[in-house]
Amino acid sequence: MKHPVGARHSAAGRAASSRESGGGVTRWSVTVCSERPVLRAGIARLVREWLPGEAEVLEAESRRELLHLLMEYQPQVAVIDVEGGFDLTLLRSLQDAARGCRYVLLARQLTPELLYHMTESGCCSVVCEKAAVDLLRTTVLAALEGETRIDPAVLPEGYTEERIPLSQRESELVELLAQGMKNREIAEALNLSVGTVKVYLSHLFNKLHVKDRFELALCALRNTSTLGARVKPPGAQTEMEGAGETNAVILDWYDPADARMRTAGGRGRMAK
Repeated sequence: MKHPVGARHSAAGRAASSRESGGGVTRWSVTVCSERPVLRAGIARLVREWLPGEAEVLEAESRRELLHLLMEYQPQVAVIDVEGGFDLTLLRSLQDAARGCRYVLLARQLTPELLYHMTESGCCSVVCEKAAVDLLRTTVLAALEGETRIDPAVLPEGYTEERIPLSQRESELVELLAQGMKNREIAEALNLSVGTVKVYLSHLFNKLHVKDRFELALCALRNTSTLGARVKPPGAQTEMEGAGETNAVILDWYDPADARMRTAGGRGRMAK
């Protein structure tokens, strides 16, 4: 782990100095994280050249060190090489460690589900690791100004996506179905009758263009991170489904490799 020269002051002092220097001028602070030493050193050097005026650039060689630096120095931006892996749990940990920090992820390819959550977070930009250096530069500088940018190259060429919104009740039911629950168990968990559960399932089959509960469960498992249902324990009182829809979604996308939607439901929608 490389710390900036002259950074041996209190946590409060470090947080303040990363924002302002003499005369109230902003002092930029950026952390670069990669498990690949050459890449990490190269990006850190480039960032130092891009930042105007007095700036500090910290380097972390692991996710653990990254979280430590985020908590200690509270940088405005962190550039992260996601070759070592990146998921929703890590994203939430990063947000908790340094609230207000924006992240520029260097990735080869991301799943649509993860990209969805990055977009919804409002704090993540993504650059393809094969992109031109100037694209990384403009993305980092934009992040310092509070902007987020997504490089479409991290998704397959010709990618198209369909987002199918689910109501709170629908997302709860789908999540329980994916856990292997039978209709009676779902009914007890949601304080519904078995007949009402069957009606919901029939509606979901049509809405998602799946033929049975098995296909619906598979669809749910692929979209677990986007459902976000908050299921109450059996016997708890729950309000009936409202007219509005929640942030829960089912994602389906077009795969140009075999010219079809990824799921059977998506293929059914395209055929219409």
